[in-house]
Amino acid sequence: MKKSSHHVVKESVEYAKAEHGINTAGFVNAVLRKYLREIETRRISKPGVISQTGSLSPDIMAVVYSFPQWLVQRWRKRFGHSKAELLFSHLNKPPEFALRVIEHNITKCEAITKLENLGLMVKPGKFLESALYVNRLAPLIQDELLRNKLISIQDETSQLAVHSLQLKPGSLVLDACSGLGTKASHIMDLATGIRLVALDNSLSRLSFADRRSSLILGDANFAPFKGEVFDAIILDAPCSSLGIIRKHPEIKWRRRENDINHFSHKQYAMLKSVWDKLKVGGHLVYSVCSFEPEETIDVINKFKNIRKFALENPLPFLFNKEYFVSLPFETGMDGFFIARLKKL
Repeated sequence: MKKSSHHVVKESVEYAKAEHGINTAGFVNAVLRKYLREIETRRISKPGVISQTGSLSPDIMAVVYSFPQWLVQRWRKRFGHSKAELLFSHLNKPPEFALRVIEHNITKCEAITKLENLGLMVKPGKFLESALYVNRLAPLIQDELLRNKLISIQDETSQLAVHSLQLKPGSLVLDACSGLGTKASHIMDLATGIRLVALDNSLSRLSFADRRSSLILGDANFAPFKGEVFDAIILDAPCSSLGIIRKHPEIKWRRRENDINHFSHKQYAMLKSVWDKLKVGGHLVYSVCSFEPEETIDVINKFKNIRKFALENPLPFLFNKEYFVSLPFETGMDGFFIARLKKL
C-alpha cells in the first residue's frame, strides 16, 4: 500500500532522530516539509525533473537532485539557477563510457560490429573519430577487444588532452602523472618516432603502464630530472574530480568545499616542478577532470606571475580558443579542462 507523503516525512524524521540525533531530525523535518509545500504549490512537477515554474531554493534543489548543499550553492552562484539545474540533471543521468579505437589494429566499423555483438549500445564520439561510447563496460572486461589491444577504455576528454600535445617525430615527452598509463599508450599509438617517459608515484599503477615507454617511480612535485630536457609534457594533475560525478556519484558526498583549494595548491606546485624540466619553445598540456575555476584557469593565471609562457589553442582542429573547458550540460562529456602552454 502506498504511503502518504506526510507519513514518509514522519518515518524519515523518526529514523533521523534515532540514528543521528534531534538536531539532524529537525533539519530533515524542515527540508522535507518545505519540499512538500513547494510540490503543493506546483513549483516542482516531478522529482529530478527540471522545474518549469519558478526556481527552487538551494535546500530543495539539494533534495531533488541529491547533491550536497555546498555544491548546489556553489554552482547556482556560478552558473545561475537554470544552468545549475541542467548540470545537476545531466550528472544524474546513467553514465556512458568512452572507448578509444586503436585504429592501426582495427577499423572503427569493425570495432562497432564487435561491440554490438556483445550486446552493447554504441554511439559515436562527440568530437573525435577514434572515440565511441557504450552503455556498459562489463562485457568488455574479458573480451578480445581489450585483450588484443583493439580498443582502450579512455574518456574522450582524456583523448582530447593527448591530441593537445600536437606531437612531432623525435620528441622526448613526459607523462608527469601517468597513472595506469592510459594516456601513455595513446601517445605511443598516436605519434611515431617519439620517446616517452611515464612518471607516477605508485608502483602498482606503473605496473599497468605501456612498456613502450620508460617507466619511472617518482613524484611530480619533485620531478627527478636534471635540466630542461623535455620537448613536451602532459600534466593530468590530481584534482577534485567533480567533473566525473556522473560516473562516480560518490565523489559529491566525499568532497568538501575546502578540497578544491587543497587541490589547487597541489596542482600549482606540480606545474612549477615539471615546468623547469621543459625546454624553451616546448609545450606543456595541463589538464584536470574538473571545471572549477580554482583548479583550472586560476592555476594558469597564477602561474603567469612567475613564468613566461604563451597560451596556445590546444585543439585547433575543433575551435579557436585559448583553452578548453568541458561543461557536461554543454558537451555531453565529463567536466574537464585543457590548457596548452608554450615556454618562452
